[in-house]
Amino acid sequence: MITAKHVSLFKSVFYRYLKYYLLKKQFGKIVVHGQLTPVEKPVLYLINHSSWWDGLILFYLVETLTKQNHYVMMDETGLKRYPFFRKCGAFSLNKSKPRSLVETFQYMDQLMTQQQPIWVFPQGKVEHQEAVPFVFEPGLGRIMTLKEHVHVVPVTLQYVFLEEQKPVVSVMIGEALITNKKDKSKREYLKQAEALMTKQYRIQKQMMIDDPHFYKAPTWQSILKSSRSTSDWLDAFKRTKR
Repeated sequence: MITAKHVSLFKSVFYRYLKYYLLKKQFGKIVVHGQLTPVEKPVLYLINHSSWWDGLILFYLVETLTKQNHYVMMDETGLKRYPFFRKCGAFSLNKSKPRSLVETFQYMDQLMTQQQPIWVFPQGKVEHQEAVPFVFEPGLGRIMTLKEHVHVVPVTLQYVFLEEQKPVVSVMIGEALITNKKDKSKREYLKQAEALMTKQYRIQKQMMIDDPHFYKAPTWQSILKSSRSTSDWLDAFKRTKR
């Protein structure tokens, strides 16, 4: 397997590239509900996977909201294709090689022992964001029970077009599910995680349906605002004609 190798200088430069150019160019806003609260326990973040952008949004989110190194499980093929993600905390998973799979679980166990936060895309592949209820890879149950108690935090990500030209990225960070391997089986925890993520996703979606300006509520935090789009320039032009 390929382990992560955080490189602070690279992350600093890459973060600025995302913040001041790439994400600002593509999205109208990135808004967040909830916090990435540090806890002195093993923490596992679950985030849905619906777009090529997800990994970049995840990195930007972590670098904006925390000062702690986070680790992200990534398919080995993808990590070999984009090896710079290793410098951002990505490590590999190869489901086709049992030995490599064991090494990945051992590596995650070590990270949890060190209380290093870990992120996984539990669907195991990119799926349409409306493909709910979520169905997760069976190995998630094992990850959720690597330690006696793991804080499993659901993070739901949605891309929506509203009144602006560019889409809004909506991120909801939910309350942690604290596992206890003595209470439930791996499969039971897997099913509980699927239900928890699906419920949170639907609540988040309904909030956006009920109010297109949902992000203005005090419970939402904006972590990126776009540069001016064509619609912004047209609105400004209309104001000068009044």
